[in-house]
Amino acid sequence: MLSCAECYSAWLVRMPHMTGARTPFADHFVFTKKAVYMQRIGDLVRSGHSSYVQGRVNIDKAGFLVGKFEGRYSISRTKLEASRARRAGKSSTRLLLLLQEGQDDLDWVLLHVHGVKLDSSEKWRDAISDRVTVTGYELVRLTKPDEPRPVWTWRYTKSRHDELRNEIIACIRQRKDRDLARLIETTWRTPGFYGAREQVKVQELIHSEWRRAAAPRKSYQRFLFGSDIFDGCRTWD
Repeated sequence: MLSCAECYSAWLVRMPHMTGARTPFADHFVFTKKAVYMQRIGDLVRSGHSSYVQGRVNIDKAGFLVGKFEGRYSISRTKLEASRARRAGKSSTRLLLLLQEGQDDLDWVLLHVHGVKLDSSEKWRDAISDRVTVTGYELVRLTKPDEPRPVWTWRYTKSRHDELRNEIIACIRQRKDRDLARLIETTWRTPGFYGAREQVKVQELIHSEWRRAAAPRKSYQRFLFGSDIFDGCRTWD
């Protein structure tokens, strides 16, 4: 079941049934906001659904994927039904789907809590040792200063973080201000998860690289606060 807030970022996928299809068909909610989808994954892993498989499926085939998982894992159980199942030693499984803008395929992740009997129907991966990833982000456990125990949060994968950093440096050194503004906007829109916020130190990086530029040019402050290339920078602290 989705919360009221999540429903604003999801829609019920309904697709034509194929005559004579042997695979069961089922409708399912699809997230349309990546940050909400990521938050929901984190919530489920935190609650113990730490075994997972993930992939992509064409939207025309998504209903049949849902039907297969419903028949195998009863993914549409309510929270109360799932809780009762776990207390009875049974497994609990949830399927999350994401449709990103401009895409014809859905991202999906199936999250699972094993019961007394381990399930071997899927090639389950462990979210602790083999991290869940979503378009350049990974779900990790980090220690926060005000938390007694590690918390689950999202951060950039190392490859994506290094890619963004190198692109920003290249834009400054090659004076590609419009490309730099686009990259600033990309990182500025990073979902507000603790791990990602700790990684994205764009202002510090730009300031240090700007100072290294050999030839005179407009000031770093003028670029951020006086340029019409990217007005959003003006709201930064």
